[in-house]
Amino acid sequence: MAYRAQYNSLPGQVNDVFDGNHYCHLLNQHVVVDDNKLAHHYFADSRDIALGFCTDSYLLFKWQ
Repeated sequence: MAYRAQYNSLPGQVNDVFDGNHYCHLLNQHVVVDDNKLAHHYFADSRDIALGFCTDSYLLFKWQ
């Protein structure tokens, strides 16, 4: 779990999911819950977990 907290992005390079535009944008945003802006930013704590989900065309539900 320390990998994400210790990862350093290099400007102009994409070497990991943590170099993505959306993830980097969230790092500077306050967490918002039910329209209430909280004092802390996304992934500010080293114990926070960034979870990604990719299906690669996998069908989750059978469409009829």
